[in-house]
Amino acid sequence: MKEKNLRMTAFKALGIIVVVSCHLDENLFNLIGIPITSSRELFPEYSYHIPLFVFASGYFYKRIYESDYLTLVKKRFKNITKYYKANLFYFFLTLVLVGLGLLEREIHFNLHSIFIEPFLGGFQFYFNGPGWFVPFLFTVRIVFPLTRKFFSLFVKSFKFGEEKKLLDESIFTIFLCVVGLFAAHLANTYPVKNQDVTLFHAILRTAWGLQYMQIGLFFKEFVEEHIKYTFKGFVAIVATKAVFYRIFGYCTFSLRTVSFNGHTFISLFTSILGILYALYLAEFMCRLALRFKRKLPELINFVGNNTWSIMIHHLLIKWLLTQFADTGILGNSRELFDYFISPVLCLVLPLVFVHICNKIKENKELKQA
Repeated sequence: MKEKNLRMTAFKALGIIVVVSCHLDENLFNLIGIPITSSRELFPEYSYHIPLFVFASGYFYKRIYESDYLTLVKKRFKNITKYYKANLFYFFLTLVLVGLGLLEREIHFNLHSIFIEPFLGGFQFYFNGPGWFVPFLFTVRIVFPLTRKFFSLFVKSFKFGEEKKLLDESIFTIFLCVVGLFAAHLANTYPVKNQDVTLFHAILRTAWGLQYMQIGLFFKEFVEEHIKYTFKGFVAIVATKAVFYRIFGYCTFSLRTVSFNGHTFISLFTSILGILYALYLAEFMCRLALRFKRKLPELINFVGNNTWSIMIHHLLIKWLLTQFADTGILGNSRELFDYFISPVLCLVLPLVFVHICNKIKENKELKQA
């Protein structure tokens, strides 16, 4: 169980590294996706990184929430409150930077951008733009138990939330995948215009995300024990994606803008392949880390358990590093800086901030004891 938890933590750590990578230009972390050209990877970030985190949330889903829904709402409300605190911080930061002429972006400073826009486009104050995922995941987590409760009206094993039947869970998984495919079809038929995400598109995005909660839960309960994480299995996943690429070409999607680029089924297939690929990588990382006993597992846990801070703050780090590099002080080393140093700092500096905050909190608790 301990190794299993470490694998899933490494899985989330890989996921957040991929998130950082997709918000930068060509960089070191692109290697995770297996580059096939100078600008394309076999497993591009925008083909699986958001489903990866929803899958992880489904993996850790507790069925007790279906009979104690209020507890779930209270727990998730704390998470969204944390997001709104960060949103308010970036409201004031961008207000100051725009006022000083240091940031040139069209930003609307109003109640809609503070409270409503996070659930729609989510890029209201630029720096915390990647944090759009937090309100999205909040919504998926809140809606998912309700869909299972609804299904319990027709399926007996869903009534109390604890009975696990492969056939019933398989039917429910297929049902949510069909819902997701229909949502993708509607998104392709009625696309977002000028990146202005409406409530209709936000609902489609949530409907599409539900399938990954269920896939994560289904994987944990019925599939995981049968996966041996062999090198042959890893090669088979990579080979399958290579064949897929040969047939369908380069396929990505943007869940923030609910844009599937005309694809309906392909986005589901590529994201599942990407999730499996990341699971195998996470397992190999853990095997290597456990040989070193203490330090590497601790590092994996620290990164994987602090994905929120990295997601919310890495774009600010990127902007600060870009301002520094644009001074010209780096000279001919600019490409090296952008490729190696910038992505690492975008990952590490938010973690340093977390470490400092933890130390301050520990010192306060010691003084109060």
